[in-house]
Order: sequence, then structure tokens, then C-alpha cells
Amino acid sequence: MKDLILISIMAAVIFFATFETAHAFDAWTPEDTHIEIAWQIGNILDTGTTLDIANNPKYHETNMILGSHPSRSKIYLYMLSSAIMHPLFTWIMPEKLDAFGYEFYPRRAFQRVSVGMTYGCVQNNFGIGLRINY
Repeated sequence: MKDLILISIMAAVIFFATFETAHAFDAWTPEDTHIEIAWQIGNILDTGTTLDIANNPKYHETNMILGSHPSRSKIYLYMLSSAIMHPLFTWIMPEKLDAFGYEFYPRRAFQRVSVGMTYGCVQNNFGIGLRINY
């Protein structure tokens, strides 16, 4: 898992460094803070519902890294690592990228997609009957 995270970060830095207008480590904005807080809250909720899976053999986890029936310690380690890595990875991404005559906003895209995916997982977990269980 550590290797996958390191490779992902290195690939992102190399990718963004290839464009003249890309600036990794752009200034962190108030909007970045608000979106990051939203993601962190979603991560806390996801942690609680994932812990309910650990206590209930009726359900299984679909996250390949955690496995189908992860231990509580593995869940805490994974979610804590995610909570630390998410803002760092977000900060590495450039705010704006001009490529091939188009403007892209990779930081915003990553933040919004990750917030949507996290809350989608939480919504699914609640929908199948899981509850927050710390």
C-alpha cells in the first residue's frame, strides 16, 4: 500500500511538472479548506460505517485495499492514512493547468470527485442498513 501511494504521488508530480503553466504546491485557498473539511467529515462517517462492517459478518467491504472483512485496527490505519494523505495530495495538485489550449482545474476536480465518492459510499452504507459504529 505504501508503494502504491508513493508511486501515485510521484506520477502526479511528474505529470503536472510536464506542463509549463502547472504549478504544484499552489497556494491553499479558503475554498480548498472548505472542501477538505467536507471530505474529512465524510471520511469520519465512512470510518464509522466501515467499522460496522467489521462487527457484522452479514456485510462485506468492497474496498480492495481493506479486504472483505477488515479488522478494526486495519480500518483505523487506512482511514487515518487517508485523512493525512488526502490534503497532501490535494496540495500537490496545481490549482490551474493550461494544456493543449484548454484550462483545467485538477485540484478542484480531485476534491469534488473525492467528496462525491466518499459521500456516495456513506450513502450506500446507510442504504444497506449499516450504521456508524465507533
